[in-house]
Amino acid sequence: MQVVLGVRPDVPRTRELKEFTARWKRRLRRENPGAVAAEKVGQTGLGFAKPVNGSTDLETMGVSERGAELLNTMRRTSFVGLSGGFRLVEGQLQSSAFEIVNVVGRWGRGIGFWTPANGLWRELDSPGTHVGLVVWPGESWAVPKGWVVPTTGKKLRVVVPVKHGFKEFVEVRWDNGTNTTTVDGYCIDVFEEVMQSLPYAVSYEFVPFARPDRTSAGTYNDMVHQVFLGVSSFNHLF
Repeated sequence: MQVVLGVRPDVPRTRELKEFTARWKRRLRRENPGAVAAEKVGQTGLGFAKPVNGSTDLETMGVSERGAELLNTMRRTSFVGLSGGFRLVEGQLQSSAFEIVNVVGRWGRGIGFWTPANGLWRELDSPGTHVGLVVWPGESWAVPKGWVVPTTGKKLRVVVPVKHGFKEFVEVRWDNGTNTTTVDGYCIDVFEEVMQSLPYAVSYEFVPFARPDRTSAGTYNDMVHQVFLGVSSFNHLF
């Protein structure tokens, strides 16, 4: 059975919200902030320009010719709705409170709340109370101890794909002068941010899924299968 611990914005279950849910289709145009922004920009001239350089992956998606104007309008949009205040800060929706949800199998239950000002509470109107009991992965009530520092000095090896399209996600670059490998991109930034936020140190290294000639060693399925087999080097594949 799968167990997950997550968060979601707290939305009070008011009568008004329930009534709104029943008629949301009729009021979508008026209540949706994206629709409001589109109305302010205007309905004309919203064509899409596509690149013609033969690029692949996400680079082939159309780019709105008025996207920057639409984005700026959405960033300036703020109002108070049925779920609370709507306001974007650095592109992120701000929420006054988050509910901590413990999902076990198909079912989830709220075990507490978190607010920027007061931290974790069992109930929003009962400050200082502890959150409810958590069922952890493995269906255990015991709090996981976390990472145990290895005595063998082994590093966590993170396999990364070698690809040509949309390198903003992940890119592997080799330096012939120093014979070193650099891995960066959005996915790498997120991974390293998570690792730095851990309360314990984890030694890791990135391993490109590449042939000796530095080309891709196969598909994503091939890469995942090699990880499943516990392969530490990919040179034997060629």
